[in-house]
Amino acid sequence: MLSGRLGVETFVLTTEYGRLTIAVKQIVRLTSTQAPAKPTAAAVSRANILHYDDKTWRDETINSSTVTIVTAWAPWAAPSVKTVSVLTKAAGDYRGKLQFVLLDIDRGKRTAEKLGIKAVPSMLIFRDGKLLEKRTGAMTDEAELRQWLDSIYQKHRSRTSNRNPFDGPFRGR
Repeated sequence: MLSGRLGVETFVLTTEYGRLTIAVKQIVRLTSTQAPAKPTAAAVSRANILHYDDKTWRDETINSSTVTIVTAWAPWAAPSVKTVSVLTKAAGDYRGKLQFVLLDIDRGKRTAEKLGIKAVPSMLIFRDGKLLEKRTGAMTDEAELRQWLDSIYQKHRSRTSNRNPFDGPFRGR
């Protein structure tokens, strides 16, 4: 939704034939009430989200035994920015459970192609180097995102994370 303030400017044009007064309406200020703010670097680091591009991408990131969510986004796409903003708020609560990676597709074109990203925002779920799920489209509701993250964690968490350390091959010795 856009809102603005209209103003009226009056111009006086003097020519050799006389004076002509012209009133012109113009938009003085135009603001968007729906445009999401970009997340700050401090907020992203507090949320424990890694930023990658073509220069910094490491395949070890998606080869982790921790479930890794790679979010492909673009700073010029409002749905992407809003998704990253909501993800930044929620990610801190999943520290140690899920790993979050942001991939700016403008700076990471080769990596985006390599991962098969066709649209933004896209979220790719990896564990042990395998693509487990892919979701395309904005997630702008924090409660919905948290519910989805909880389901991802429950569905794909490492089997070894719940194992009793005493239930190993040396039990009973």
